[in-house]
Amino acid sequence: MSNHRHVVLTGIPGDGKTTLIKKVISALKVETEFVGFYTEEVCGGNSRIGFDVVSVSGQEERVKLARKNVAKNPRIGSYHVYVDEFETFFATLNFERGFLVLDEIGKMEMLSKKFVEKVAKIFFNSNSRIFCTIPLNSSAKLIRDIRDSKHSKLFEVTKENRDSLLVEIVKTVKESK
Repeated sequence: MSNHRHVVLTGIPGDGKTTLIKKVISALKVETEFVGFYTEEVCGGNSRIGFDVVSVSGQEERVKLARKNVAKNPRIGSYHVYVDEFETFFATLNFERGFLVLDEIGKMEMLSKKFVEKVAKIFFNSNSRIFCTIPLNSSAKLIRDIRDSKHSKLFEVTKENRDSLLVEIVKTVKESK
């Protein structure tokens, strides 16, 4: 058995972290219960117009995370983040069951103080198991603490290694306690 409760993927955008999350969930869905979300691009025409968070529970529940040109919401780059909608969705997750999937713990999600506080509490003060993605280059305290935690098994995902990591990540998730 591994002494790691948390399996953490990091890497630069576009290198396959979300794809690996989906593949691991698919490989283990019969034997492991997953709760939480992954982040998915939303396209309009030939360009990305935003992001949604999608439930991993199999219900295909989607909530807007960010869109371009929505001036009323806080902004990260060219995207305006739907903090209230994200917090409402996040509050519905049952953290006591199965593996908690958080794809991702990034700038947009961390605009929610409630999210940051809850993730820190779950990550460091509970027996919950977390399978998450974090940015490679972030100086945010929560990200540094996750990266440095003795309870985290960290995988750096690159275009070169993303396909070969699947077996090791599945094994680590299965062994997490």
